[in-house]
Amino acid sequence: MYYQLLADGVNLLYKSNKITWSAESNTNGATLSFESYHSLRMGQIVNFFIDGYECFRGVIVKCNESKLKYTYTCFDYAFYLKNEVVVQFNKVDITSALSSLLLEHDIKHAIVNIPTKIDKFYAGESIINIIDDMIDMAMNDQGLYYFRELRGNMLYLELNTEKYINPS
Repeated sequence: MYYQLLADGVNLLYKSNKITWSAESNTNGATLSFESYHSLRMGQIVNFFIDGYECFRGVIVKCNESKLKYTYTCFDYAFYLKNEVVVQFNKVDITSALSSLLLEHDIKHAIVNIPTKIDKFYAGESIINIIDDMIDMAMNDQGLYYFRELRGNMLYLELNTEKYINPS
């Protein structure tokens, strides 16, 4: 297997160790932590690849310096889905409602057509909770199953029937 840990196109892997990568299923969020001799800045984008496939893309949110090394913690873009918002939707389809919500918060997305209408006010709810509520509404209204997934820096909302598992 071939691994790469990149920041600004520079492979940090040769001067880094203790790489840990974890994910939360309830928020689709992932965390990457590592030690390095490279000095990086807060907010810098870090990518982790396995055999050329991007497994993680996120932002440095924490840095600790000790002697000659740095310890970094990075969150992927699902971190921004935890922001609490106040928003109202007046009889618009869920696709339009979600697109406007995500665009307002600069979250790249690709959403299937969900014709279910929403007429609801959210106050102090996180973006991820609003998305989940709308998915539940659509599933109850249409009897179809939807799922959300963060790939790189883009949030996908797709029909569950569009994905197939091909055993090898």
